[in-house]
Amino acid sequence: MNRPSLTDLALITLVAVSAIAASHRGRGFRIVTSAYAQQSSGPTTQVARRSAGSADRARSPFRLSNDAPALRYGETPPATPAPAPPEPSRPPYSFELKAIVGGPPWLALLSGLPGTSGDHVVRSGDVFADLRIEEITGDRIRIAGTDTSWTLSLPERSR
Repeated sequence: MNRPSLTDLALITLVAVSAIAASHRGRGFRIVTSAYAQQSSGPTTQVARRSAGSADRARSPFRLSNDAPALRYGETPPATPAPAPPEPSRPPYSFELKAIVGGPPWLALLSGLPGTSGDHVVRSGDVFADLRIEEITGDRIRIAGTDTSWTLSLPERSR
């Protein structure tokens, strides 16, 4: 593969700079004149200076919209009320383990499953909405959600 020579790079740079300059021609660039030219006090020069000054004040080159700001520099904005705090979210599920029966394979009596009402007998592998019954042992049950898992145990008096 041939590497471009210094002459080729200079030519590419010249073309790029020329294209950029041509695309920006007439887009508000001001012509800077010498102090001697500004000292002339002819009527045409004074009119040109007044119109150029008012045009500069009318638009701000540092704001994209070129509109006057809603708030002047140094002023404090009017007080706005703070948004109301969000409602406290309750846990999406409130499970209650009522009983575990059988032996391997274990069954559990569980309430609070999504999309159901009342108590349900569940076994390992059952799926309710986005929840899966992962494991049931003699004294606890493990339920897995998409990003959370719960382990429910029987109260001491039920064991």
